[in-house]
Amino acid sequence: MKWFLIILVVFLVILLWPLYIVIDFRRKESNEINIQLIALKGLIKYKIDNEKIIQRYKRRKKNDGEKEFKIKRYLKYYNQYKKVISFFWKRGEIKKIHWITDIGSKDAALTGIYTGLFWAIKNSVLSILINKREIDDIYINIYPYFNKSKFETRFNCIIKSNLVYIIIISLYGLSIKKVVNKNGRTSYRRANENYNE
Repeated sequence: MKWFLIILVVFLVILLWPLYIVIDFRRKESNEINIQLIALKGLIKYKIDNEKIIQRYKRRKKNDGEKEFKIKRYLKYYNQYKKVISFFWKRGEIKKIHWITDIGSKDAALTGIYTGLFWAIKNSVLSILINKREIDDIYINIYPYFNKSKFETRFNCIIKSNLVYIIIISLYGLSIKKVVNKNGRTSYRRANENYNE
């Protein structure tokens, strides 16, 4: 009984331990995104690098014939996915946002227009992300390049949440996906059967 209580306490501590999600996006000649999940002060790490995301995209691209059908299926369950995102967003804490953009055009006037436009976009996005939140480390800037065509952007964000919330979200998300795929396969099969007839 004593060992059971010790294991239970340790398990609860692990569940309530903070998990950090590190998102790093870079746009230069191509898009590069890396996502890291860090828990227990770095003892547990999981990284989703750019190669894994590209491979996953390529696998999905093979099924482009069902693309429109899949979109309709997921839109049907939009409210359920919205609940999952809202659940996480209310319990997550943004610790860091760094968003730097280099932008330029051979036309100096266009560079000024692009700079103003991107400042407006960044302010709109940040107003949604921050929304009465306190962020420890935030740095946003745009560097204009005159008489030179250039567009590069770096976005780095760290989100803190408890491991238990990630587990709940993952399980809920998987249950929705299972229902979507189950209903979708049935509908799609019937459509094919009718077509073949």
